[in-house]
Amino acid sequence: MDRDWLTADRRSKQFQNGVDELLLFAFENGIDENKISLPCVKCAHSKSWKARIVKDHLFLNGIDETYKCWIWHGESAGGSQSPEETVVPNLCIKSRWKQRMLMVMFR
Repeated sequence: MDRDWLTADRRSKQFQNGVDELLLFAFENGIDENKISLPCVKCAHSKSWKARIVKDHLFLNGIDETYKCWIWHGESAGGSQSPEETVVPNLCIKSRWKQRMLMVMFR
């Protein structure tokens, strides 16, 4: 999937379409059918919310531009659906490490 929208202007149609794509993917593939992890710059996956709130946060605060592997939203890189068990490609390792550290901090 093309993730160029992550760095696009938040007012652009490209960003809007990307957010819609992320939300659709997350609710179809995630663990909870009502809430998803919030990948905005401010919350950094520390909270889970309903789609409308996630969308608002992404447009107001922006998305973590390094979040190219949607491991917190059901994307699998090795057949596993669990973020703790997922083996991610090298391009995601820094982001994955950062996300895990934040998850540990906010537990």
